[in-house]
Amino acid sequence: MNAVSSERYAEFLTSDGKLMIPPGLIIPNPTQPREEFDESDLDRLAKNIKEFGTEKPIILMPLDPPRDGALFMIVDGEYRWRACKKANCLVWAVVGPVIEDPEDLFEKSLNANYPQAPHTTIEIIHAIRRLEKRGRTMEQIALRFGKSVAWVNTHKRVSTLHPKVIDMLRTTRPESERLPLMHASDLADLPQSEQTGLAEMAVVAGLSRAHLKNLIKTAQLGRSTPNHRRTRPDKEFEGIMGLFARTHDRVSLLVKNEGEVARVVKGRGPEKVRELLGLMERSRSDIVKLIQAFSTHA
Repeated sequence: MNAVSSERYAEFLTSDGKLMIPPGLIIPNPTQPREEFDESDLDRLAKNIKEFGTEKPIILMPLDPPRDGALFMIVDGEYRWRACKKANCLVWAVVGPVIEDPEDLFEKSLNANYPQAPHTTIEIIHAIRRLEKRGRTMEQIALRFGKSVAWVNTHKRVSTLHPKVIDMLRTTRPESERLPLMHASDLADLPQSEQTGLAEMAVVAGLSRAHLKNLIKTAQLGRSTPNHRRTRPDKEFEGIMGLFARTHDRVSLLVKNEGEVARVVKGRGPEKVRELLGLMERSRSDIVKLIQAFSTHA
């Protein structure tokens, strides 16, 4: 076992035998599976640690030689380490053996992290990709997460989506602007070039999964041969009716309530607003054509 010298350990030992280390001597694991850290959660945890301390130690491995002034790397416990930094507190730790292979370190971190606090959808799909590259089967990956193979396959489907659609799954987005997981999985039936528009529509209009599936089916039928038999036109018609009813309700709220637009765009940069304006312009052009097409049947 490659470890820091006993003299170095002695420097951090308390009278009751705990290893208490300054957070500045610790660096995070660059391969760790958790990518998003909620700042409000960290603030709450930091206050709790400052008042009551931590209930269990974080797991470290020694760095030999030291790296950027740090003597240890985190194997498990980055949330607690970040909270200790915020609280300006020493970190209660235990030191284990060095793990040389970054992928072994990644799996060990995943094993330690996931049972405590489930990862975000994006963290999970990134983890599944890495585990697959290591030759892990779907059954092994499902066992690793304590989930079904179907759950793994759903996340695999999502991993094939357009990057803009995957970004709409981030928990850092307001919930009203986030795409539900199963909606995202359904969109994987379409080519990437057709996914973004429908994903944005699903979020803005608050589409149900059933309505979105009808729109996906309509898009698929639109690419089929002229002789392809279109099934259940009543379902497609109701889906379109539902889409425009929901869109109208949401747009009316924005138009009628003074200050609603300012509230919605708060915190969004000009680039994001321009992106939305572009989508509105494209939608306006398509809606005009759609009105003309439906008018011939009225």
